[in-house]
Amino acid sequence: MPDFYWYVVAFFFGLCFGSFGNVVIYRLPLRKSLSKPPSTCPKCNARVKSRDLIPILSWLILKGKCRKCKVKISPQYAIVELICGLLFVLMVLLTTSASAVFLSLFVFLLLVISVIDWKTQTIPDSLIITGVIVGVLWVIIPLFLPNYFPLVPSWYMSVLGIIIGALPFLLIDKLTLLILKKDAFGYGDVKLMAMAGIFLGPADVLIASLFSLFIFLPFGVVTMLFNRKKGGTYVAYGPFLCGGILTSMFFAENFINLFIY
Repeated sequence: MPDFYWYVVAFFFGLCFGSFGNVVIYRLPLRKSLSKPPSTCPKCNARVKSRDLIPILSWLILKGKCRKCKVKISPQYAIVELICGLLFVLMVLLTTSASAVFLSLFVFLLLVISVIDWKTQTIPDSLIITGVIVGVLWVIIPLFLPNYFPLVPSWYMSVLGIIIGALPFLLIDKLTLLILKKDAFGYGDVKLMAMAGIFLGPADVLIASLFSLFIFLPFGVVTMLFNRKKGGTYVAYGPFLCGGILTSMFFAENFINLFIY
């Protein structure tokens, strides 16, 4: 089948996962069930009908408002759906093999983690555990079906990736806690990089850490300048780590070649 077909399919599934991701983003931090009750308006409690659950399109048709009480619906819902659709297309661009399925699940989790961490400054363990399960399956299944899963690191490279991904952040956090009496990174960030190490391997997960720093620096400098009179502020680093991870998936090899050639 032509590549365009797979891009359309990937975008469609990405939109659907993005819609579910919005449910996770809202309910998981509140420790609510992801399946019950059905989606309702937070103000008037009217049940959201199926016709109003079409990703992006429903939000546009309703002009970002509840059909019944007209309360505003955050554009986050449409934005998350669109980004997830585009991320799934990127994974198909990365590989048209069965690996795209596992990588799509991985970037879906990165997107959900980013939004939750940005809003609550926490990374739920359940999302990390889900990512670890997906990653382990991605590494193990190719042992039996090697022709269908290119780009998969060997199991020992994934183990090294876990160590290289988590250890620097754990050490920095311990040293900062010892010297400055406060955390530099939360343990959620440490766990996130351990999970990413399964997918990326040692070299790429280390480069992902560097990319996250490059992405964070401009934002961090501006934030510190605007908040220095307030005694500083805490910025969730998870979204920047996820950005570094995604960037590494596409550009780590080019980055390495800069130092080889």
